[in-house]
Amino acid sequence: MPVLSIVILSHNRLADLQANLEYLFAAGREDWEIIVVDNASTDGTPEYLAGLEHPRMTVVANQENRGVAGGRNDGFRLAKGKYILCIDDDSQPELGFLNDLPALFAAYPEAGLITPLVLHAQDGTPQNDHGMDPMWVSNFHGSCHAFRRSLLDEIGYQDELCTFGGEEIDFSVRAHKAGYQTLYHPEYVSRHNSFVRPPAEQMKRWHRWAYNYARVLGKNFPPEMAKKLADEHTKQFALKLARAGQPRGSQTIAQEGLRGLMEGLAANEQCPVETQRFYSNPDLAPEFGNKTILRKIWHKVAKPGPAPDLLAGRRKLA
Repeated sequence: MPVLSIVILSHNRLADLQANLEYLFAAGREDWEIIVVDNASTDGTPEYLAGLEHPRMTVVANQENRGVAGGRNDGFRLAKGKYILCIDDDSQPELGFLNDLPALFAAYPEAGLITPLVLHAQDGTPQNDHGMDPMWVSNFHGSCHAFRRSLLDEIGYQDELCTFGGEEIDFSVRAHKAGYQTLYHPEYVSRHNSFVRPPAEQMKRWHRWAYNYARVLGKNFPPEMAKKLADEHTKQFALKLARAGQPRGSQTIAQEGLRGLMEGLAANEQCPVETQRFYSNPDLAPEFGNKTILRKIWHKVAKPGPAPDLLAGRRKLA
């Protein structure tokens, strides 16, 4: 049985997928399995995968795009490893992270999920900058995260209504309800080759993001807490669009946030006091509505200066 199952979600990024698979094949680990889920690509990815043979690789060729959570779940259902690493086709984690995952989970028994520092592959910009030390965070970065396979038996799979956005916070909150934390470990790095999308496409993604984020907050937290978090998150999202000269877009974002909140509250689930307390902390990273606009402004004024070099003085797991 493999120790690690690597699930790669792919959609129309053939070059990135090829580079990732060649990188993983070259590692030559016999205790890994690789599961590629192609979400109905039209760029030659299905043909490439059909002609590829590897003794420890399985391909799921979806005939329709099942979204982020749905596609990932298709891979998770086939995973046999004690630990599962989920990456997007354009995200390439350091091999040291993969090699050390069993030891990391052993060193942090409270961790149900682990996410490394994610840097943009081209310019090195941090995409989940929570500092230079390991810490518990509210949710993992979707492009690269690992978790205990047993977690699926305890809390179920990722929320398939999250076709884009929201699945990270939902899965992390549900893990916390079951007694697990999400660990950010910046001593390990994954490089994410993400790109800027056309405005119309980006706007659709933001609409889904606002809806799903509010919905999973409504589903997971007590109504009063969920409404407070969702309102703050949606307000900040709408303000960002308004400042960018898209006031109509900000109105739609607000409407989508309200719709998501109402649907989430209709499926509200019990939330332990410990989880409520943890996610109410305004210093919790990343921010998802728990930090007000005024608090953000205060932090910027109180902590001026350049961002620290997150790769300086990195330690290795003893």
